[in-house]
Amino acid sequence: MTKEEIHQAFIETNFIVFISKENSIILKVNQTAEELELQFPEVQSWCFITAFNPFPEILEIEENQKRNKHLEHEIQNLDLEYLNGIGISADENWSEESFLILNCPLAKATELGAKYKQLAIVFGERNKINQLVYI
Repeated sequence: MTKEEIHQAFIETNFIVFISKENSIILKVNQTAEELELQFPEVQSWCFITAFNPFPEILEIEENQKRNKHLEHEIQNLDLEYLNGIGISADENWSEESFLILNCPLAKATELGAKYKQLAIVFGERNKINQLVYI
């Protein structure tokens, strides 16, 4: 894929956050996160991140899940609150298990993205549009 195609794929992706078994929220790049803000009024910032498919080398599902477990443990060790999620392409041909980290500063989000060799993360702040942040 070209850089433009990769960028467009990120823009069109549905970033789904699981609030509960019955409730989920869809976040999009270049849109506000009104529903998230309503559900979590104390949250000021967030990042949507995965450890799947580094730089975007396509790995087997078992390896991707192992990488995501490492990321999840790191999030826990940093004492950050998070929710499970999944990024799903617009055509639904691929998906990546992910995390929405609540009250995560941009510097920490990009540090984690770099450590897990991601091309980009989605970062949001209350009353602002969600940004695609390239690492």
